[in-house]
Amino acid sequence: MNTDDIAVLLIDMQEEFTGYIGDRLNGLIEAQLGVIKYCSDKDIPLVILEYDPSSYATTEPVLKKSISRVPRHTFIGKDSRSGFVRTNLDEVLYDFNRFHLYLMGIYANQCVRATAQSAIEKGYGIATSGDVISEVNGKLFTTWFEENGLFTRTYKGMIKTLEKSL
Repeated sequence: MNTDDIAVLLIDMQEEFTGYIGDRLNGLIEAQLGVIKYCSDKDIPLVILEYDPSSYATTEPVLKKSISRVPRHTFIGKDSRSGFVRTNLDEVLYDFNRFHLYLMGIYANQCVRATAQSAIEKGYGIATSGDVISEVNGKLFTTWFEENGLFTRTYKGMIKTLEKSL
């Protein structure tokens, strides 16, 4: 996996949901902003998945501001835990010619994981790091991600890993 083959997915970082994270929110957003800046600098496609945005608000404003600087980004509404169910995510990724996904977001043990599982079933490779995903109850379990994809503790570690493979 390298930066020429990866797209970043930002999952459910909507104001309606992030309020449940508490004091971990600032660190999560800071790490995600680091990845979004990297996407902007390296022209890596960024897909923002929002669960029913007409009912649950939209992505955090500070993230949206940074997202606007990413040359190739798109927002996709979803009505399921997985970002692949009843959406055009697969087609968007195909158009970007990307087959490995770096996942960020909340509800890591639910929506992020469901999207990751669907991605694997469709033949995508997955990656994430512990500082860009969170569970609202604070009990983040990373074992599944470690066993099924590329996992690092920090996004900076992931960037180093990706750049070594170039």
